[in-house]
Amino acid sequence: MININVIVINEFLVSLLRSRRPDIVFQLWDHMEMLYGILPNDSTLNIVMKSAILAMKLDNESVRSTFQHMTLNSLFHRPKPEPTGRTEVISDIMQKLEGRRRSSAVGIWRNAPAWAVARQLFRDVLVGNWPWLQQVPQPATAIRTADAETAAFYPLQEFAQSMSLPFSSPKTPETLEQGGKGQIPLITEAQPDQKLYSSIVPTDVTFTPYIQLLGLSSLAREIPEALAWMRALKIHPSKKTLSIALVFWAEVSLRGPLFEDWAEKNSQSEYGRLLAWIRDWVGDEQTPTEWDIQRALRAVAKMRDDSFGRP
Repeated sequence: MININVIVINEFLVSLLRSRRPDIVFQLWDHMEMLYGILPNDSTLNIVMKSAILAMKLDNESVRSTFQHMTLNSLFHRPKPEPTGRTEVISDIMQKLEGRRRSSAVGIWRNAPAWAVARQLFRDVLVGNWPWLQQVPQPATAIRTADAETAAFYPLQEFAQSMSLPFSSPKTPETLEQGGKGQIPLITEAQPDQKLYSSIVPTDVTFTPYIQLLGLSSLAREIPEALAWMRALKIHPSKKTLSIALVFWAEVSLRGPLFEDWAEKNSQSEYGRLLAWIRDWVGDEQTPTEWDIQRALRAVAKMRDDSFGRP
């Protein structure tokens, strides 16, 4: 008989991820303790973050899945009831694995977009275990949302704005969440009681997919907070993590070339502010170089490519 522990569960979750079944990963996370009497660890959380990224990618490839996401907050949307008892959960998982109950959208979790649930889950775990993280200040502030549709016109918008406002004018959360893509959808279904995950001790490997999730879901403005949490928890970041964070951060912090040059010279660049903060944190040798950033640019482009996540 196999001794089921968190290592065995994590290996099974990885196999589900490779089989492009993030929906089952989410379901097992929700019911792991009930089914196996096992608590997740940092590797489990890492797999869930990667699953949310893959689910977002898979659903973007399907018209039917996209439509399902569009109707989540519709007045006519009826939340799908989730199985609750142990027998019901096992039966539901088996039917999905056998293909009898597979939904066209694998990125809907707890009747909400999986990326939004995964983001909230990560925050709940960190803040639940270390409540004082809520008081950690962010080292930099985004100047816009990561909206590809408006990014091309942003230098002109900022030029007009600069006639009456300084470059360093802070953007409020309300301003940043305008535009749709960067807005966090309302999770309407009642959530399970929040609990402490003392079994999860985050590392650089845990934060890397979370930062990727933020960047890919148009929430790059929260990346400085994630890095600040790492520093506060004394987690040493890899160059890879920092490089990818800076690539995503550039999308919401860099201005047009002329304006960014002016901002940099006047210490008003939010990108430069985060870069200087990182250098103060890890030192010159561990601060990403231009070569590191170029590698990260290619990595991010691969994440956004249609073939990302395919075996």
